Amino acid sequence: MASKRRTSRRVFVAAIVMALCFATAFAPRLAFARSIRKLDDLKGTVTLHLGDKDKTRMINSVVYSLEGKKITSVTSSNKKVAYISGGKNVFGSVGLVARKPGTATIRYTYKGVRHTVKVVVKAYENPMKKFTIGGKNVTSIYKNGGTAISSTYKKYRGKRIKITPKKGWKVKDMVVRMDGNETRLKNGGKLPKKNSDIYLLEFELVNPKTQDCMVFWMYM
Repeated sequence: MASKRRTSRRVFVAAIVMALCFATAFAPRLAFARSIRKLDDLKGTVTLHLGDKDKTRMINSVVYSLEGKKITSVTSSNKKVAYISGGKNVFGSVGLVARKPGTATIRYTYKGVRHTVKVVVKAYENPMKKFTIGGKNVTSIYKNGGTAISSTYKKYRGKRIKITPKKGWKVKDMVVRMDGNETRLKNGGKLPKKNSDIYLLEFELVNPKTQDCMVFWMYM
């Protein structure tokens, strides 16, 4: 009976992994930033890079908290380039969504004030100057996009991870998800060495000056 349960669990986990891989490979990629910002911080000109060179999987989005307030009268001069998701009279949070290269002017009313933000969307570009795991330079795995999937990556578990960002960028957050558990890491720290059926490294890089952010994944 115990053997049957273990077999059923492996089949179930394998199905989840296959579904994740399929969704990542073929579905539109909406890369929400891990860190949530305040809408008061959205101002001036914002530059966002898309999350992938593949036009079917390149969407990027930054989440902004409304701090219990209301956002209304939201407009975009070009919704094909960028817009604020959530519709009208939204409480909680909204997303600034980048869809394709170009420029869009977004206007909205928040805390009784009318705001205008210029959003410049650029094609995918790897913000990492160097990315090493266990001393091995693996920067090239993100040359086309922010998602990396390979059964060979399992060998990196337990290794030290180090990201050297390009000028203007910094590592904001780094976490490993394993079978429902979450372990936070520091840049330069070691990945957990666990025999987990589901093992996902997720990290975020931000550019404070341009208000840009990019999220990356590695399935091991």
